[in-house]
Amino acid sequence: METMLDAEKANSAGVRVRRDGDLAHIELDVPGAKMNVLAESLLSELEAVLDALAADAGVRAVVLASGKPDGFVAGADIGAIETLADRDAARGAAAFGQRVFARIEQLGKPVVAAVHGVCLGGGCEMVLACHGRILSDDPSTRIGLPEVKLGIVPGFGGTQRLPRVVGLQAALDLILTGRSLDARRALRMGLADEVVYPALLVESASAWARRLVALGRWSAARPSRHPRWTLPGFLDRTAAGHAIVFAAAAKKVRRETHGHYPAPLAAIASVRAGIASGGNAFGREADHLADCAMTDVSRNLIRLFRLGEANKKVGHDLPRPEGRVRQIAVVGAGVMGGGIAHQASRSDVRVRMKDLGTEPLLAAFRTARDLFRGEVRRGRLDRRGLENKMAQISASLDYSGFGLAEVVIEAVVENLDVKRTVLREIESNVGDDCILATNTSSLSIAALAEALKRPGMLVGMHFFNPVHRMPLVEIVRGPGTEPRAVGTVLGLARHMGKTPVLVGDGPGFLVNRVLAPYLNEAGWLFAEGCDPVAVDAAFKQFGMPMGPFELLDEVGTDVAPKVGDVLHAGLGARMLPSPLAASLHAAGRLGRKTQRGMYVHARSNQRRPEPDRPFWNSLRPDAKRGEISPVDLYDRVFGLMINEAARCLDEGIVGSAAELDLALVYGIGFPPFRGGLLQYADARGLEALVTRMHALEAQLGARFAPADRLNRMIASGERFFLDPRTAARG
Repeated sequence: METMLDAEKANSAGVRVRRDGDLAHIELDVPGAKMNVLAESLLSELEAVLDALAADAGVRAVVLASGKPDGFVAGADIGAIETLADRDAARGAAAFGQRVFARIEQLGKPVVAAVHGVCLGGGCEMVLACHGRILSDDPSTRIGLPEVKLGIVPGFGGTQRLPRVVGLQAALDLILTGRSLDARRALRMGLADEVVYPALLVESASAWARRLVALGRWSAARPSRHPRWTLPGFLDRTAAGHAIVFAAAAKKVRRETHGHYPAPLAAIASVRAGIASGGNAFGREADHLADCAMTDVSRNLIRLFRLGEANKKVGHDLPRPEGRVRQIAVVGAGVMGGGIAHQASRSDVRVRMKDLGTEPLLAAFRTARDLFRGEVRRGRLDRRGLENKMAQISASLDYSGFGLAEVVIEAVVENLDVKRTVLREIESNVGDDCILATNTSSLSIAALAEALKRPGMLVGMHFFNPVHRMPLVEIVRGPGTEPRAVGTVLGLARHMGKTPVLVGDGPGFLVNRVLAPYLNEAGWLFAEGCDPVAVDAAFKQFGMPMGPFELLDEVGTDVAPKVGDVLHAGLGARMLPSPLAASLHAAGRLGRKTQRGMYVHARSNQRRPEPDRPFWNSLRPDAKRGEISPVDLYDRVFGLMINEAARCLDEGIVGSAAELDLALVYGIGFPPFRGGLLQYADARGLEALVTRMHALEAQLGARFAPADRLNRMIASGERFFLDPRTAARG
C-alpha cells in the first residue's frame, strides 16, 4: 500500500515523495515549469527530503524520478548563474549543490535514478551521485555535461564522479566536448546500468533498487571495464596512462581554442585533481567553477544560449499545417542538394530528389550514405538505422512522385533565369498547397516569384555548406510571401535540427551581405601588399574559424564573384569587388575544389594549404609590402561588417541585433566567446570605432563612411545591447 511522506512539506519547490512499502519514490516536478531546473529552492527541498529518508528506518531504498513527461532535469538554473554577484557567491552555489548530491551518494541506502528525457548538466551530476541509473529507450532521452558550452565547468561533482563511473578517457571526452548521449550509447559507455521501455522505467528502477538492497552493497562508482594490460586499461588505470591522457587532452584543447576558452583547461585541472585525490577534489571543482563563471566568455556563451532558446519561439504565431512536414522533394542533386536530402532523412522526413542526369543523383546518394556511415562509426546509428534512413531517400529524372511533396526545395545553379525556369516547372508538377523553397544565397525572392502563378507560395530557405555541420538556415520572406509558407519552412528547418533566422528580401539577405566585407576587404589588403598568411593568422587568432583568404578558397572563385556582383549591383559603390577573386578565376584557380586558389591545397584535407608567393607576386608586381597591426586589421574589416549589420537593422532585413548576432555565430562562425558581431562592437566601443572609421574614410575612401544608425547611436549614447556588463572585452 502506498502512503505519502511529508507531502505538504515537499511540494512547494516541486519535490514529491511517496512510499511503496520499504521503497521511497522521490519525484521532481517544479510547479508551472515545462522542465525541472536545479534552482536553490528545489535543491533545498530535496536536501530536506533526503535527510528525512535517511532517518526513516522503514525506508530501505529510494527511486529518484521526474514528474515531467518530457524530461528529467534540464540542468542548473541559468538565470541564477547569470546573477551571481562575485566569485564567492559562485563558489558557494557550487558547494551547496555538491553537498546535496553528496547526501544522495552517502544516504546509507541505495538510490536509483529513473531517467526519461533530458538529463543534462546538474541533472547528469545528480544521477552520477546515485547508485544505479536506469534510462528510458526513448529518442528524447539525452544525458551529458554541456557546461563547457556555457563557459563553465561541471560544479556539482561531475568532474569527480564521472571518471569513477565511465573511466578517465570517456569522462574527459564528454566533459570537454559537452556532447550528450542517447540511452543506448550511455549504456555502452557505462553511464547507464539498464535501458528499458519508458512504460517500464519506474518498475525497472524499483527492481534495481531492491536488488541492491538484497546484495547489501552499492556504490555510485563503477570498476573499470578494461583490464590493466590493455591499452584502454593502461590509460584509465595507471599513473603513467593518466599522465598521457591529460597531456594529450590539454594539447588538443590549446590547439582548438587558441587560449580563448578557459573552461576546458579548468575542467582538465579539476578532473586531474580528482584523479589524484581518489575523486574527492570537490573544493577544487568549486574553485574552477567560480573562476569560470566570472569571465566575460561565460557571460557571452550564456547570452548566446539565451538567444538560441528565444529563437525557438520565433514564428510560432504564423499559420502552418497541423503536424510536421513528412515528405519533401529536392530539385538539384549537387553537393547542397545531397546534403539537404541527408539532413531531411536523418530527421525522418521522406525525400524525393530530381536532377537532369543519373550521375548527380548517384553522387547525392553517396554523399548521404557516407554521412550516415560516419554516424555508424561514431556509434550514433546502427547498420539497420542506416538502411532505414537511406530508404527514405528516392530519386527520379522527372517529376514523378512530386505530387506527394508538402515542400519542394530548389537547389540548382545560382542563376536567375535558370532558377525561374525550374521553379515554373516545379509549380506545374505539385499541388496547389505545396510550398516552394529556393536555396538561393543572394537572388531576390521577389524577382524569382515573378515567374510563378502562385508567387505567395515561394520562400527562401538558404542552407549553408556543409549542410550537416552548419546549424543556420536563413528563412527569406519576400514582399508577397504568404505567412503559411514562412511558418511551414520555419517548422521544417527546426525539425531538421537547424536554427532558422527569419530575414528580409535584399541583396545577399543577411549573412552573405554582412560577410562580404570580410572577403572583399581582404582583396584590397592583398592589393596593398599585405601578406595573406599573416592576415589569415591574425583573424584566426581573433577567433574566426578561417582567415578571409582561406575562406575564399573554400567558397570558390566561381561562386564568390557572383555574390559580389549581386551585392555591388544592389548596394552600390561601397561593395565594389576587389579584383582578386576575378583574377584567380581567370587563372583557373577556383580554390580547394581545383587544389589551387590563393593557396595550393593537398588532396588530403589533413595537410595545411601551402602559400603560393610567386603567383601572388605576379598579381601585384608593383605593390609594396604592406604591414598592418592586428588591431587596425580588425577595425578595418569588422568595422565594415558592423556598418553593414547596422544598415541591415535599419532596413528591416533582420528583426533585432540579437537575431543578427545569432545568425553570424551560427552562419559564419563568428567567435562565440565574443558574443556576436554587435556584442563585439559594444565591447570595442562604438565611439572609438566610428572615430577610427572616419579616419579610414579619409585615407581609403567612402566605403568606410559610418552608417547612419551608428552616428545616431553615438549621438544618443545608445549601445546595441542594454547591459554593458555582458559585453566581451575586445
